[in-house]
Amino acid sequence: MNRFSDVHCHATLRPYAIYSVNKNDPEGSVWFTDKPLKKQRNGFFFPEYTQSDFITLNKSGTKLIFLTLYPFEQGWFKAKKPLSDGLLTDLVAQMLTHLPNKYINRVQNNKYNYFKELNNEYEFISKRCKKQHGKYTFEIIKNGQHLKTSKEPLKVIITIEGAHSFIYGNANEISNGIDINNVLENIDFVKSWTYRPLFVTFCHHFYNGFAGHARSIYSNHKLSRKLINFLSQEENMNTGINNNGWKIIKRLLSLDEQSVNKPRILIDTKHMSINARQEYLAFIADYNRHRPESEKIPIIASHMGYSGWASLNDALIETDNDDKYDHSQSEFNVCSLNLTDDEIRAINLSGGLIGLNLDQRILSGKKIIDNKPKLHNLEKVRKYWGRQIFKNITGIVKAVFDFNNVSVNNKKSIWKQIALGTDFDGMINPTDAFITAADFSVLKKQLIDEFTEWPEFNHYNMGYSPKILVDNILFKNAYQFAIRHYK
Repeated sequence: MNRFSDVHCHATLRPYAIYSVNKNDPEGSVWFTDKPLKKQRNGFFFPEYTQSDFITLNKSGTKLIFLTLYPFEQGWFKAKKPLSDGLLTDLVAQMLTHLPNKYINRVQNNKYNYFKELNNEYEFISKRCKKQHGKYTFEIIKNGQHLKTSKEPLKVIITIEGAHSFIYGNANEISNGIDINNVLENIDFVKSWTYRPLFVTFCHHFYNGFAGHARSIYSNHKLSRKLINFLSQEENMNTGINNNGWKIIKRLLSLDEQSVNKPRILIDTKHMSINARQEYLAFIADYNRHRPESEKIPIIASHMGYSGWASLNDALIETDNDDKYDHSQSEFNVCSLNLTDDEIRAINLSGGLIGLNLDQRILSGKKIIDNKPKLHNLEKVRKYWGRQIFKNITGIVKAVFDFNNVSVNNKKSIWKQIALGTDFDGMINPTDAFITAADFSVLKKQLIDEFTEWPEFNHYNMGYSPKILVDNILFKNAYQFAIRHYK
């Protein structure tokens, strides 16, 4: 039986944006599906087709998604000076995002409000969207117990991308001063939602006023790289967590005096700078140190790849830029956005979860992308990218297995901590073989083949068969994580 889960996708990002400026547009629906053309498998811009629309998800056998809400950061639509937000910027933004000009202009406006936008997108999925389309249905989940009892074929758990989402304002407030008490009140309000988020990805592409972010906007294609370089991520990139950031983290995790015994919203470390991640990992390790498993706070890295670095410090030696990516001979993406071995062990020790991004740039070094097979032999393409995803999986596993003094229980548990976190519909450049949820079944077959043919399988498998390992990664691990931690 095919069954899949995805711990990070943006199924409402484009439909909500279109709906918000034109409620009558059929594309402003989570049920709108736009199947890709064969030639679009080899795209280098962000996809123009839908990847995780609810019809495709239902048809594919996807049973559970963690649906991330994302108020667009204004940085996407404000180019480096002197271009700012003129007509050329609008054109570049539309080419990159495929969003209507009317929506782009709304985000650029000084009245744009991140927290209002977050609530509007939440209302869109929870109240405005039809829960049934023909024979297909979905249900939004309230907690782990609800997940266990839900009979609907597609279950949706809400998450949020970016702590900027809690700011009552926009980039001006980040530059001129954030009202931290208002932000904390907004977090409390979100905790009162009927469908409280399971986690928030703390940072995103631009500085949020709370913690430094990692460089994240890359392209391996000359034209798209030129367009992307219009954007500026530099402000406070690679810095740590500031005092306001710690206040927000403690409020989200219900660790301050005002929120003790209230439900948690967990933290996702994807997009955090290495400095911020080091600080957060140390904080969680100290909190978890003498607590039983049931009380530990899990570390989530929801849509990542493996970097190949032994430590976070190693990944910091060379500054992230296009040359660092271009000149590396690694088959992995060595930039600091990705997971290092010591970080993986910290996630493992916390009982956390790692989601594998299906963006080819996140999964791969330049030489992997430069040598990818042509589309005329789709079977070869699937084998190639199935193997690259497999290498990311085994890199994560070996970071735990091959380290001294790791217990047998921790070695076994890493196999229960890896999932899919595709980032579908989140403006990614997907691997040519697996570009929408419709390709999940093919990915499953490829991964089973890779595990079956793996010469080291019996050394690392901990008694699991290839089929069980792949079912866990593609479905069960995310499901069980939500049961345990969505309280």
